[in-house]
Amino acid sequence: LAKLPLEGNVLGFRDTAPVSKLSQLASHVWLSDTTVNMMLDIIRQPISTNSYLSSRHDIVLCYTATKIQSVYGLRDNIDYPNSKDCGELPRLGSDLAGGLKDSISTLCLINGNHWVAIVVNQSERKVLYGDPGGSGAPVALRQAIDWWLKNHFTESFAWVRLPCTHQHDSHSCGVLAVNVIAHHLLPATFPLISPT
Repeated sequence: LAKLPLEGNVLGFRDTAPVSKLSQLASHVWLSDTTVNMMLDIIRQPISTNSYLSSRHDIVLCYTATKIQSVYGLRDNIDYPNSKDCGELPRLGSDLAGGLKDSISTLCLINGNHWVAIVVNQSERKVLYGDPGGSGAPVALRQAIDWWLKNHFTESFAWVRLPCTHQHDSHSCGVLAVNVIAHHLLPATFPLISPT
């Protein structure tokens, strides 16, 4: 880090992050959304180089889960999927419903301070939820994702637990949640992190 300029953005990631955010990766500081997105991009790289995986699975930025919840909150006042407020959600839903993607994976911030993993698997009609804290998905999050999926599918999706390492501190949820997605998609390359 000492050789990097003090100003400017880290290059090579979908989310722009100032160089100063890199220090979070080498600390016990809770990870921000931009840092988590950088980690998601890092695990997305080996998937993008595998033609089978890249054609079937995508890892989207953590803002996707936030957008689903935001649009769900506006559902009575906007025209889904035609409103510009919907962002990329209509395309992602269509990619899943049309079979262009088997799954999309992301992280979601819950309670303003805790990262969890979400994998929407259309071929199995499941939403896999991995919480390093060990809790189930909050009702509000489930309602928002279920609403979004019902706009694209006639069937309901089952919510199932995505196995993950349990955190024993107040700051490792981001690392563990990213690891859950990496392990789910490439288990031989990314084993689950040891809880110790």
